[in-house]
Amino acid sequence: MTTTTETDPIEFPELVFATAGPIGVDMDLISLTLANGLMQVGYTSQLIKISMEMKRVPANTGIESTNAFHEKIDYANALRERFDKPDLLASVAIEAVRSRRRGKTGDHKKPAAKFAYIVSQLKRPRSMVASSFWYRHMRQKSTGVIGLPTS
Repeated sequence: MTTTTETDPIEFPELVFATAGPIGVDMDLISLTLANGLMQVGYTSQLIKISMEMKRVPANTGIESTNAFHEKIDYANALRERFDKPDLLASVAIEAVRSRRRGKTGDHKKPAAKFAYIVSQLKRPRSMVASSFWYRHMRQKSTGVIGLPTS
């Protein structure tokens, strides 16, 4: 019988990639390219779009916009203000990963081997690189979190 220790390597850990980039960067192309690269090394991936996930949290903006881009920005800003939490979208991303993980493994704390989540996009690099926040909420020995800021 083989036992594992905290220092044993994980052959195919679960991965979480978080992207952030300025206006005009083709984030869909970046996510697709990443997904294709992951597939080439035997990983399955799933895209998590923060702009869709954040709509699950009521913001009570009262703002109506004819521009979808500005509507997303206003909504995200209203959420951060409502909860007085600058990194709120990182929390939304973590909950989305947990929810999907629960669907894959039956437990939000049990990572899925050879699986990657691509979180697109956090808008603010500081939400992505708040490593202590991500570590605190996603820490499992078999999960790696990688930030991909673009410019």
